Amino acid sequence: MSEHWDDNFVDALRENLPDGEALVDLDEEASLSDLGLESINMISLMMRLEGDYDISFPDDAVSFATFATPIALWNTVCELRVSEARPA
Repeated sequence: MSEHWDDNFVDALRENLPDGEALVDLDEEASLSDLGLESINMISLMMRLEGDYDISFPDDAVSFATFATPIALWNTVCELRVSEARPA
């Protein structure tokens, strides 16, 4: 597990990258596109993250910039978790 993200995040990435199971260490600045993330996988990854973290990606967050690198995506997930936090 990275100091940045949890195991669920890495599992979601591995599930949606063609060679995801081969990922041992995930560089936070790695290009997800170079790792094989395509549009169809991006949608599947987004849906997995929405379910895992109880968030909803707004239309403006569904972009190649959001899904450019693991850290960019994780930062978006964290921002959405904070902005969508429901009062107890």
